[in-house]
Amino acid sequence: MRLRRLAAAGVAVAAVATVGLASVPAPADAHAELISTEPASGDQLDAAPERVVLRFSEAVDVADDGVEVLTAGGDLVDAGEPGHPDGEGSSVAVDLPDLDDGTYVVSWRVLSSDSHPVSGAFTFGVGDAAASLSDAEAQALVDQARAGAGSDRVVGVGYGIVRFAAFAGLVVLVGGAVFLAALWPEGVDEPRARRILRGAWWVALGATVLSIPLQATYAAGGSLADAFDASLIGDELGARTGRAWLVRLALLAAAAVVGPRLARPSAGDGRRRTEAQLPVAIGIGLALLATITFTGHAVSGDLVGLAVVTDLVHLSAVSVWLGGLAMLLGAVLWPGSGVADNRAEAIAARFSDVAFGAVMVIVASGVIQAWRQLGSWDALFDTSYGRLLLVKVGFFVLML
Repeated sequence: MRLRRLAAAGVAVAAVATVGLASVPAPADAHAELISTEPASGDQLDAAPERVVLRFSEAVDVADDGVEVLTAGGDLVDAGEPGHPDGEGSSVAVDLPDLDDGTYVVSWRVLSSDSHPVSGAFTFGVGDAAASLSDAEAQALVDQARAGAGSDRVVGVGYGIVRFAAFAGLVVLVGGAVFLAALWPEGVDEPRARRILRGAWWVALGATVLSIPLQATYAAGGSLADAFDASLIGDELGARTGRAWLVRLALLAAAAVVGPRLARPSAGDGRRRTEAQLPVAIGIGLALLATITFTGHAVSGDLVGLAVVTDLVHLSAVSVWLGGLAMLLGAVLWPGSGVADNRAEAIAARFSDVAFGAVMVIVASGVIQAWRQLGSWDALFDTSYGRLLLVKVGFFVLML
C-alpha cells in the first residue's frame, strides 16, 4: 500500500506540473497580435488622416483611453473614443481632429480574448515638418509611449497567481464531486473528503473575488493601489470577464446550496441522489467550467463553436482526472484516513480506469486546441506558446 501511495504521489506531481502549465497565462505569442495599422508605422503623409485604424489577429476589447495620439512634444491630441469600425471586433479605430504638420505617436492598449492586455506604439508623420524628427527621436517617442502603456509587474504576477488559484479550486471542486458521486458515494460521510471540497470551494470563491479588482487594474495598466479604484472595478464588472466572474460567484453560491442536499440521506435509499438533484449538480459543474472557457481564446478566431465545445470537454476531463486524483490521495489513500486497504485498492482501481479515459480525452481535445491556436508546425518551435506547449507535453509523457 505504501508503494502505491508513493507512485500516486509521483503521478500527482507530474499532473500538477502539467495542469499548472495549462493554466498559467499564455505568453504574448498566444494573445492578440497587431497585424496592420492605418497609417502604417513610419508613414510620411502629405495630408492628415481622418482616423487611425488598428487591425489585430483576433477580437479585442478596448477601453475609452485605450488609444491615444500624442504630438512629438508629448501633448495629447483631442481624438475621439476608440471603437470597432463596422462592428468588426478585431479592428479598433479612433477619429482624429485636423492635425498640423509634424510627427505623431499612437499609443495603444487592448485586451485579448483571454483578458490579457497587449500594448504598443508607433509613429507617423504629416507634411514636411515630420522630416525634422530623426529616426532615433521617433523611436524614443515610441519607447516612451510603450513604457507608459505597460502593466505593473506586481499586478501581473498577482493576477496570474489568483487566476491559477481559481482554476485549481474549480477543478478540484468539480472533479472531487464527480469522484464522490461516481466512485465513492459513501465518501460524503468522510471528514477529509468534505474538507477537500469545502477548501476547493473557498479557494475558488476567494480567488474569483480577488480576480475582479486585479483584472481591472491589470487591464488598465495600473499599480496595485489602483485595485481599490471603484471606477476601474465598475468598468470590469461591465466587461465580458467581469460578467463571467459574477456568474461564477452566483454558481458557487448555488453549489453551496445544492451540494449539502445531494449528500443528505433520504428516507429508504441512503445516500442515493434524487433524479432531480443530480442533473442540477452536473449542470452547475459544467457551468462553472464554462466561466473559464468564456474568458479564454475559445471565444475568438475561427471555428468558435468547435473551440468552445472542445475547451469545455478538455476542462471537464482535466477536472475528472485532477480533481479525482486530489480526492484519491487526500481522502482515500491518505495515512489514517480510515478507509480499509482492500476498499482503497478497489476505489483506486476504478479511478485508474476513469483516469485513463479522461487522459485520452485530454490528449484528443488538447490536439484540437493546439492545432487551432498555433495554426502551423513552425509556430510550435518559433513561438513561446509553442515551446511552452512542448514542455507541457514532456510533463505529460513523464506522467504516463
